Amino acid sequence: AEETSRYLRAHLVRSGASQEIRARFDPTSIRYLHRGSGGVPRVLNGLAGEVVRGNLSVLPRQETAARDEPLGLGPDPFDVTSDPAYYVPRQATQDLLEGVEDSLRKGTRAIAVTGPPGLGKTMLLRVLERRLRGGFRPLRISYTALLPDEFCRWILTLEGEPAGEDAEAGLLELARRLARSGTALVLLLDDAGSIPLPTVRRLVELVGEAEAAMRIVLFAADDVRTVRILDALGTDAVMLRLQDPMTEDETARYIHARLDRAIAPTALVERFDPEVVSQLHVDSGGIPREIHRLVGALFRTGADAGPAPAPTPEPRDPRTGPEPQPPPSPPEPSQTVAPEPAPAPELE
Repeated sequence: AEETSRYLRAHLVRSGASQEIRARFDPTSIRYLHRGSGGVPRVLNGLAGEVVRGNLSVLPRQETAARDEPLGLGPDPFDVTSDPAYYVPRQATQDLLEGVEDSLRKGTRAIAVTGPPGLGKTMLLRVLERRLRGGFRPLRISYTALLPDEFCRWILTLEGEPAGEDAEAGLLELARRLARSGTALVLLLDDAGSIPLPTVRRLVELVGEAEAAMRIVLFAADDVRTVRILDALGTDAVMLRLQDPMTEDETARYIHARLDRAIAPTALVERFDPEVVSQLHVDSGGIPREIHRLVGALFRTGADAGPAPAPTPEPRDPRTGPEPQPPPSPPEPSQTVAPEPAPAPELE
């Protein structure tokens, strides 16, 4: 554990991480990262990288009531956030959530939610996590690029359970203990396209061994890896799709709901009149991620992006001599593309 702590802190210092990032790695968080990774640098790097990016809170349920709140959110209503407080319902997403819940109530053991990127699948996973509380024991796993034993160990760490020598047996015991109390453990896997195939296959086997005590719901974007993962889930898995972009009316409701929840200034809200919203819908194609990209800059500036009017020159005194000539025009800009700025430091 001490070596894990020195390892993480050395990487934070060498990468020039900000104080806000360093604060996330307090002694308690480092202890749970050590337990979840088993002290394996490859696993530790993956988990810590998710903490740096704000996608992962490592504290287990019993250690924090704010465990599912995202890290480092600002007041911008068009920040790309998966905070369920910012969820704006629409027909396609409501239908999908009800489909997942109905399948779980019917005893389905494996459910996959897929679709193009940018439609808000991670947000839906977070909303589903809240909706399942009570009848199920949902557990969100944001980082899935783990081998079977590592994956089971990380689940137990998130639940505050000891992993012991056999993490798979520990996970089965946890699920069966929850079942005896009348609830089922539901593993909610985000960005499931990153999960190794051996882990998917072993999870399916463990779910079968646990019978009704444990279920899997995975969310993944459309790509080649996802196709292979869906095949590994087996023919009994329920496949659900989120593929419809927002209509123009849904785009308008989405924009104004986000502005309302951020208590945006009236002057800013009034800029999003029907004509502006209609154009934003056309430009974004009704894709929430594109709306965030287009509207975010508008919100952050808080003013029209047009050039400021040139100041009126003061009258010159004729005794000061002739008016100076303007400087020569600058050369035409080069067509060479400037290099992209260096990315923000992250753990290696």
